[in-house]
Amino acid sequence: MKKSFGYLVVAGLVGSLGAGAVGSAPASAATLATATRLVLDTGGGDPNGGVGEAGVGDAGGVSTTLTSGGVRWTVFESLSSDLVAGDTNGAVDVFVTNGTAVTRLSVAANGTEGGSGLNSYDPEICSTGRKVAYVTENEFDIADANGAPDVYVIDRDADADGIFDEFASANAVTVSVVSISYDTDLEENVVASNGAYSPRFSSDCTKVAFVTDEYFNVDDMNFAPDVYVNTLGSVATPAVWVSAFASGGAEGGGYLPALNTDGTKVTFVTDAVDVVSSSGTVGGLVISEVGASSVTDVAYASVKPNGTPSTSALIDTEYAPAISADGNCIAFKANSGFDLLAGNSGPAEGVYLWDNRGASPVVSLVSKITTGQAATSATAPRISADCRFIAYESNDDFISANDSNNRLDVYLYDTVLRTTQLISSNAAGNAADANSSLADLDYNATTGQGVVLVASGASNIRGASGGSADIDLFMVPFTASSSSFSALAPTRVFDTRQNIGGVGTAKIGDGRGNGTPLEFTVLNKGGLPASASTIGAVSLNVTVVDGEAPNEGGFVTVYPCGTRPDASNLNFRFGQTVPNAVITPVSAQGKVCFYVYGKAHLLADVNGYFTSGLGFNSVSPARLLDTRQNIGGVGTAKIGDGRGNGTPLEFTVTGNGGVPASGVGAVSLNVTVVDGEAPDEGGFVTVYPCGTRPDASNLNFRFGQTVPNAVITPVSQAGKVCFYVYGKAHLIADVNGYFGSSGFNSLTPARQFDTRQNIGGVGTAKFGDGRGNGTPLEFTVTGRNNVPASGVGAVSLNVTVVDGEAPNEGGFVTVYPCGTRPDASSLNFVFGQTVPNAVIAPVSGQGKVCFYVYGKAHLIVDVNGYFNQ
Repeated sequence: MKKSFGYLVVAGLVGSLGAGAVGSAPASAATLATATRLVLDTGGGDPNGGVGEAGVGDAGGVSTTLTSGGVRWTVFESLSSDLVAGDTNGAVDVFVTNGTAVTRLSVAANGTEGGSGLNSYDPEICSTGRKVAYVTENEFDIADANGAPDVYVIDRDADADGIFDEFASANAVTVSVVSISYDTDLEENVVASNGAYSPRFSSDCTKVAFVTDEYFNVDDMNFAPDVYVNTLGSVATPAVWVSAFASGGAEGGGYLPALNTDGTKVTFVTDAVDVVSSSGTVGGLVISEVGASSVTDVAYASVKPNGTPSTSALIDTEYAPAISADGNCIAFKANSGFDLLAGNSGPAEGVYLWDNRGASPVVSLVSKITTGQAATSATAPRISADCRFIAYESNDDFISANDSNNRLDVYLYDTVLRTTQLISSNAAGNAADANSSLADLDYNATTGQGVVLVASGASNIRGASGGSADIDLFMVPFTASSSSFSALAPTRVFDTRQNIGGVGTAKIGDGRGNGTPLEFTVLNKGGLPASASTIGAVSLNVTVVDGEAPNEGGFVTVYPCGTRPDASNLNFRFGQTVPNAVITPVSAQGKVCFYVYGKAHLLADVNGYFTSGLGFNSVSPARLLDTRQNIGGVGTAKIGDGRGNGTPLEFTVTGNGGVPASGVGAVSLNVTVVDGEAPDEGGFVTVYPCGTRPDASNLNFRFGQTVPNAVITPVSQAGKVCFYVYGKAHLIADVNGYFGSSGFNSLTPARQFDTRQNIGGVGTAKFGDGRGNGTPLEFTVTGRNNVPASGVGAVSLNVTVVDGEAPNEGGFVTVYPCGTRPDASSLNFVFGQTVPNAVIAPVSGQGKVCFYVYGKAHLIVDVNGYFNQ
């Protein structure tokens, strides 16, 4: 299930109404393509044994990588004897395939197969595809004579000619035992007498972690499994003891390691109580920083919300945790994770994410649906290098509406969009007809392309037919969603009139400009993520109520705390109630500050957020131009000639205010009209990417008004934006972020409809019945004005009320994707007002948006872009 675009509105209800609960519709974390069955026998038919899960080992039976040259190499274990010619050992072997040819790797350097019944398993391939680590009961290396399973590495290009021509010529490969350590007293490498297992590669191919009972370190006297790391090619260097006990301890011990890209961060599981602290009392999931010869730092990853070690979490001892490339994210299974979440609300079994990309680590539950209901069974997590995707297995059918098979299935969770998707489905998208287990996950954040490998006995996985063997290996390609906007049900996060949000009941500001800003933590509020690193910016509606302004006017600046920028989001006069859309970044601690020049009550409603790394790039608010003071080199004259024949203000936004000089598709601005001079019919401002001026408006104003509005506008190829004024006014423009080439699809502003002139076929009557019982205007926004007919999740609109007729308590407009109307508003107006506001509105499954008016008014709607579904 995926949380769909919620009822996002960028202006909140000023009155006492709160935001109602809103359901979410199913959607996809990624777009799945037709799967491929990866491995067939030598004759192109069904192998005579299972592929990808032989039932031995504990580090996983499959590993895949896409090389920089565009070749995908996948290693796997199998008991099949007909994948390559000459397989007669009757044992589990390790193989590699590029999707076409299959080669057996668990052989001696000259290609000779292993002994009868001696298994090889748990393969791990590094990012270049050149080296593979695995466990074998064979003794392929002359140094290996311990009669126990050991960790080996095969170098598939030992002659360094850039060609993986295994066994085609002499010295083409090397097969070496790596579960060894250099003994400085003996001055030689020593193989673990009791063997080793659980190999894990650093993806840069330089380091291998493994588990052994051998005491390679003189202080390792715990007589228990321990994690060690060896640097390949470093012959005379002792293996680093990673699961070392703290100073003064005595137990130590660890198993199931995982390494980040360069092997400097290693996570593992321990049941010892003294790995992190000599006075510790718990085991759990540990993250260690590892230097050339020792551990330099160690901490628990299984921590409570307050950062202290979990005392109830029992970490999975059967499947290794998974770590991101930078080591700042770890996906892991807890057999009992009750105290890992706030309120001790963790499930009896679940997959969790430890996220250290913010100011402090945060643990969150992955194995859940969008309503928050936790899966009752979840295991075997894999994580993408960039921490965006986590795959796992579960027996629960309620995770997906398409799952009713009562079997083990594979799911993909998007940590950015916080959505979950069934992967082990058939061609029709329904759950497969047999158990499916997760084999591996690989994702390229640059291209947005990835694969999930599924081991399954199903007859069909995503359009690929299964064979007659117990288990086949399927590769399911996917394309990540590029939508950068996650809409939420509008929720009031604070209100200084009523102490909602714990902000007290006093107005903010001291009447001039020396008051203390309101500092507010937005994390976990109104459906926002718990980690600040996930949020590129939050979309708020901020409203000034009962403003007390000095003669020159008051204003509000919303910013990510720290140094306050010289910019404003709302401008107000004495006694005014003014709402405006605000898109603001958050601080590293997840905070947003609200500064008032003057004095006012503040309301803030959250209605969505832009995810980091998916198109929207927030910047600290910065003033680009101000015609009152010649800021930006625009002079000090008002723009416009009083009617509509004046020259637009042409301004280069790229390279200014934190916006890059290139690669910018659109900018997010706050544009303010000051001291407007409007003709009788009213004035307006159009913001557009220069060139031909569109028949649309972003702000509407009357004589003498000061009016702000949020604007998302494309930029011209030269990086310019034009500001046209019908009437005459000073203009202020502040920038708070920009979009690259993805995440937001900008359009030249175009008028969708206008009830004054029947543009869009909506008639010429005002909407609403004067109170609140009128019929909403239902309008199809897709398929017109360059908005696609399908695949649209939300549209960016400018909505204007003209000649509003409001009851005494005021009128408002709610923009929503039809269906159940939410308890929130997009614009607030009083009698006779003309009021614009920016609205990012989700669309219904039929491509429609509804406009409800409490009161009565003409409506004008212009579109300037859309977000993909």
